[in-house]
Order: sequence, then C-alpha cells, then structure tokens
Amino acid sequence: MFGVDPTTWGVAANVATVLGFAAAAIAAVGTLWQISSARAVQREVSAKQVCAGVLRLAFDHPEYAEPAGDILKDLAHAKRYAWFVSNILNLLEEILLTVRGPQWQALIRLLLSYHSTRRNSARPN
Repeated sequence: MFGVDPTTWGVAANVATVLGFAAAAIAAVGTLWQISSARAVQREVSAKQVCAGVLRLAFDHPEYAEPAGDILKDLAHAKRYAWFVSNILNLLEEILLTVRGPQWQALIRLLLSYHSTRRNSARPN
C-alpha cells in the first residue's frame, strides 16, 4: 500500500505504542505530583488555621498568654491557666501532626517557651 514495506507499518505502530505509553506515564507522574502538592498546600492551610486558633486564644486571654506578677498564685487563675496551657498544647500538637517544617517547629518552640518558665509558678500556695 502506497509503496511502503508492510514491516515499516509494524515498526511505526510499535513506535506509536511506545510513545503513547510514555505520554501516559508522564501524565500519571504529573497527576501524582499535583495530588501531592495539593495535599501539602492543604496541610499548610490547616496548620495556619490552627495557628490562628492559638493566637485567638492568646488574644482572648492575654492574662494567661503572658501571666504577670502573682496572678497564678490565686487558685482560680491557676486552674484557668492550666486550662489555657492545655488548649495551647492541644493546638500545637495538631500543628505538629499536620506539618513538619522547621519554621513550624521554631514557632512551637517559641510558643512553648512563654510557658516553660511558668510551669512551677502556676501552682497555688
């Protein structure tokens, strides 16, 4: 047909099959990369929302975000402070379970440092 050797058509068909397979493989890799990227973005958004919750809690309760003086010597304040820190720890744990970047770990260390010096002073007399 058209003056072409029949084996040439067979070779062309094989080349087309290989090219089709390669294109499908490239598309599959691209799709997997998009899915992975979308998940990473979603995890980052979730961590930022949780971080906003931490900040909201601190703004709503500034007396416990940075306790001043002897406020924690009072039993009622010490109980509320324990509740506050417990909520902060739960939120920070949620961030750690969601993302693992060094910037998030640095943020968590910073937020924990505000309360690490207070852990013994929160006990009422």
